[in-house]
Amino acid sequence: NAHGGEDISHRNHARREEGVRSTAPPTQRKVHPMLSRHRSRPSFAAIAAVLVAGGLLIAFTSCSAGTAASRLVGRSPAPAAPEFDGLTNWMNAAPFTLTEASAAQRVVLVDFWTYSCINCIRTLPYLKLWHARYAEAGLTILGVQTPEFDFEREPENDRQAVQDHRIEYAVALDNEMRTWDAFRNRAWPTIYLVDADGRIRHSHIGEGGYDRTEQAIRDALTAARHDVTAIPTGGEPPQVRGPHAAPGADAIMRPHQ
Repeated sequence: NAHGGEDISHRNHARREEGVRSTAPPTQRKVHPMLSRHRSRPSFAAIAAVLVAGGLLIAFTSCSAGTAASRLVGRSPAPAAPEFDGLTNWMNAAPFTLTEASAAQRVVLVDFWTYSCINCIRTLPYLKLWHARYAEAGLTILGVQTPEFDFEREPENDRQAVQDHRIEYAVALDNEMRTWDAFRNRAWPTIYLVDADGRIRHSHIGEGGYDRTEQAIRDALTAARHDVTAIPTGGEPPQVRGPHAAPGADAIMRPHQ
């Protein structure tokens, strides 16, 4: 260890200046107590502490990487949303553009997802709930199915997934990731709330934040002069059951290319 050698050499030099010669070889390293064969094995508590610290580091790293998409939001004025690009195989709705949605005073929630992503699947109950509550009040949800794996590029597989999950809002395929790139997106799932003026008013990466997202939906609809006062808020939708209900990371990051 270059730095370690430097420190020991400095200490030995200081000792010689004081008239005390070091008896330890200059390159000798101290063995960490947890690595010594002559000490007892590390306790379960110590191992658990290391694992927890590692998990927190991973979570922090993922969240930090994911904030790139969130930087679009919070600026004043809110940034204009990029137009959809390269979407194919539309399901549950005819193709539309954000320009057309703005002209109709529609608020659009864009959800970047892929059907084999567990984190994406666990957000579906909330998306379906918001579609049921707000579709007639001016909200349009578009699930942008952006593949992580090759089999997710097959339209038949995507149609089957939409049917299996009983998704009724619009879904389109982004196999070339052109809309993904236009939004500078970096993770599954990520949502962007585009107001009736075509500006991004809210975004969220990963699971959670459902109350905040619903409030942002209501605010955007109200700003577009849609009346949501009689629509209830909050509550828990029917949850995903089975292996997909298991806890895990909030989002899957796509490596930078």
